[in-house]
Amino acid sequence: MMEALEYELERYGHDYIRLTTICPMAIATGMFKKPVTRFSSILPILTPEYTAEKAVEAILGEKSLVTIPASTYYAFYLVGK
Repeated sequence: MMEALEYELERYGHDYIRLTTICPMAIATGMFKKPVTRFSSILPILTPEYTAEKAVEAILGEKSLVTIPASTYYAFYLVGK
């Protein structure tokens, strides 16, 4: 979806607009009392502050895709984007 939007923006001359896709995993938002993951070393429960910090860094760095944590990047491509 983001690729299609990026294409449309570029096609109509808005190539100065940059898009960033943020793909966070589990975030401790308070929706659940004690969120857990089966593989906490690979897929930790993220804090909202950490997730926001990484998202802002990605936007300011003009990255097109960022996975949080970064270790999930390859899994994202294995499943298919």
